[in-house]
Amino acid sequence: MEMIVATDEKGGIAKNGKIPWFVPQDLKFFQNKTKHNIVIMGKKTFLSLPHGPLKNRLNIVLTREPILSQTPSVIFTQDMDWIQQFEPTPTEYPFLQEGCKKFIIGGAEIYRQYISQCAVLWLTTIRGDYDCDVLFTPLLEVGHSRESAMVEDGKEYYIEKIDLI
Repeated sequence: MEMIVATDEKGGIAKNGKIPWFVPQDLKFFQNKTKHNIVIMGKKTFLSLPHGPLKNRLNIVLTREPILSQTPSVIFTQDMDWIQQFEPTPTEYPFLQEGCKKFIIGGAEIYRQYISQCAVLWLTTIRGDYDCDVLFTPLLEVGHSRESAMVEDGKEYYIEKIDLI
């Protein structure tokens, strides 16, 4: 699995339940990286999506409260072991690419619980302090050795690929 997150320079990821910045280049990076793959998120993150499930992706929502109304692009589960073993087929999910990847996309609790199960972290840092009330803290809490490579450096942001070993 891989993890993808955008933070401000203080590690903030949200303020009042929303992402407090708008950086089109980062949104494009996120879309290109996760498109035709599986995205895994918590229920709060899923409910915060402004346009519903992310298109051209299989949206898997981790929740303790089973939700009965599932669509072809959304699965609700509380079983991460099932997610890790899950191998979708192109006939079941034609919008997925062959050999699709699994990306954890939030929120804070999901990041914290599952970073140790990820091989790669795609970390966008948005320049500035957005006074966020939710922080991304797993790298500080978990003693990962890490090797980082700059992927992209724009005026408002920079993106690193961090191999978690």
